[in-house]
Amino acid sequence: MRSRISCFLFTVVGVVMLLQPTAFAQSEDELPQQDPPQRLDAREAGEAWFSRMQEALRTLNFSAKFVAIDPFGMQMYRWLHSVNAENGEVEVLEQLDGPPQPIIRVNNRLSYFQSVGDSYSTEGSHIIGPWPEGIHTPVSRLSSSYDIVLAGGVRVLDTQAIHVRLLPKDAERYNYSFYIDRNTGMLLGAKTFAPQGELLSQVLLSHFEYQQHPIEDLERSVSEVQMPRMLSTGRESDSTQSWVVEGKPIGFQLVRQQMVELSPFTSLADHMLFSDGMTQFSVYVNSGEERPAPVRVQSLYSVVSVDKGPFTVTVVGKIPIPLAERVARSVERVNGQ
Repeated sequence: MRSRISCFLFTVVGVVMLLQPTAFAQSEDELPQQDPPQRLDAREAGEAWFSRMQEALRTLNFSAKFVAIDPFGMQMYRWLHSVNAENGEVEVLEQLDGPPQPIIRVNNRLSYFQSVGDSYSTEGSHIIGPWPEGIHTPVSRLSSSYDIVLAGGVRVLDTQAIHVRLLPKDAERYNYSFYIDRNTGMLLGAKTFAPQGELLSQVLLSHFEYQQHPIEDLERSVSEVQMPRMLSTGRESDSTQSWVVEGKPIGFQLVRQQMVELSPFTSLADHMLFSDGMTQFSVYVNSGEERPAPVRVQSLYSVVSVDKGPFTVTVVGKIPIPLAERVARSVERVNGQ
């Protein structure tokens, strides 16, 4: 497997070189679509630009490099995307530092290659990278929890860009800034802010270029990689139906529930995953003899464990810690069971 991955990475580097890297390149005969209609208010214009960015991420054949900075450090990435009318989409994300561990998406199959441990595949329509997950969420879903507004034109990496902000409709979530290339609609950067305005993380492209036709060398290289087996999901849990989470804000929906093992504990825990389309958090309820100790950690991710007598609740996610604490303390058994 290692030789196949190394060969793939070598080919990917070759693809980037074949595209003749410059800071932000485009061909004059590949005219991008026009700006969204003028005379829109800030929210209508913001939603139009955000939708255009999402379309660009789905339809452009591109090569990009970017840096991601958060409280845990800085990482450089390579990001490739190719769309073929016959075979669908191919997307690759890989860190440029450390052992090669690419993430490869072919249509709705995501494959994660590990340098330590077993590689695996799962179902998924997009790669979850260091950017906010909402870059792929429909505006109609986001608008129930956020105002998507145009903040004006800006200059990013010597490129004319559009600044779009996502402002939560309550004070309990992070807010976000997105920087979108005026010419192509491509995402150039994203920032995540705490409710008080503290910058928590950012992603910024250092290289981007696109071409009209699919990146054939990339698609050929990916087709030669032996993808790892599909990962089995956790066991569905009847007991998750007996928990109620009253403290979650409007807009957060339950997207997954299952029984999981929480290392290093041997007992199973109920797991519930909630998302508002822009961010998500997990709730773990452990009723066994071995339980997590009370904890309170705040960073980009918040981690809170609360002892509630018969059970312990742990909340983990990219949400402010006051919200994580409120969610954890609100978990109860249905009808007090």
